[in-house]
Amino acid sequence: MRTHWWRTAARIGFYWPADGEISLLPLLRRALAQGKQCYLPVVEHQLLVFHEYKRGGKLRRNRYNIPEPKGTATCAIQQLDIILLPLVAFDAQGNRLGMGAGFYDRALASCSAQKPLRIGVAHDFQKMEDLPTDPWDVPLHCVITDARIYRTR
Repeated sequence: MRTHWWRTAARIGFYWPADGEISLLPLLRRALAQGKQCYLPVVEHQLLVFHEYKRGGKLRRNRYNIPEPKGTATCAIQQLDIILLPLVAFDAQGNRLGMGAGFYDRALASCSAQKPLRIGVAHDFQKMEDLPTDPWDVPLHCVITDARIYRTR
């Protein structure tokens, strides 16, 4: 939260933790308290759409049993300043292995190389030497783990 990119960000994309992913819920609450607009991904027709989350807002579980906000304002992914992404594994080049459905890569395909700032969130043991990539994979700018920040771009 002391970084320049956090202090200047107005719109931040979070995720709701599932399957052992690091919980960002304390950070989400802090961001809301700081007056930042916070968004959570909602799966709509195989695409991720970012809906605004407000403290105490109603959530519904999607087909993956992950809570999502419904009926709130949306934000185009290109308009987010930061997006925090869960992952299964990552490497020093900023490559990310997700759960395999490609939701984040499809959503990020239309974004510029710099915005939103793409930050992976992981346990340090999830770092791999090298991950295989596909042409449609969108690399991360950095990964924050429980041990350190890996800057990749």
